[in-house]
Amino acid sequence: MVQAYQFVLHTYRRMVTMKAKLVSVNFPADDFKTALGFYTEFFGLELGRSLTDQEEGYNVPISSDGIFATINSRHQDERGITLYFAVDDLKEALGMVEKLGGKVIVQPFDMPMSPDAVEFYQSVLKDLWVDEPVTKTLGSAAIALDPAGNAIGLIQIEPHAQVFYHLGKFATPLTREQLLVHSRGVMFTKMMNK
Repeated sequence: MVQAYQFVLHTYRRMVTMKAKLVSVNFPADDFKTALGFYTEFFGLELGRSLTDQEEGYNVPISSDGIFATINSRHQDERGITLYFAVDDLKEALGMVEKLGGKVIVQPFDMPMSPDAVEFYQSVLKDLWVDEPVTKTLGSAAIALDPAGNAIGLIQIEPHAQVFYHLGKFATPLTREQLLVHSRGVMFTKMMNK
């Protein structure tokens, strides 16, 4: 018990943030009208249009720590829901995925903003007191398979967009309670594996 508490205090003092943070749960859809109706009722919030004009997409925040649900067009190779994780360096993260036995299935692609959305987006950032230069993109992403064949998305998010996902200087560290519960789980695992 004392060991777990000391681990939590030590870890909390370092302001732990994850290497890869869940930022989006994407639900591919063939029929937007049906999907929007379903998820609007399911989440209890209307979904907003994405800032890109390259494809139709919608999103809604689903947690206070920067996780969004998104609905995008289903692409041929999509089997189902994809979890997207923010990473600091997309190229490095993809290398780690392959080193750990995963496979990149969609090479890095840009996530551009529609020129019509930039002014609106800048006003939102101003309202949030975010003083970061706005680029024409929200970041870049790729999709990989983990060793078990599950699709995971990786996103390197531009600094100006990090406020929405609680990343970078806007990051929220894990709480003491989360770390305590996690450390107990690790201790239990070690005990069971003896």
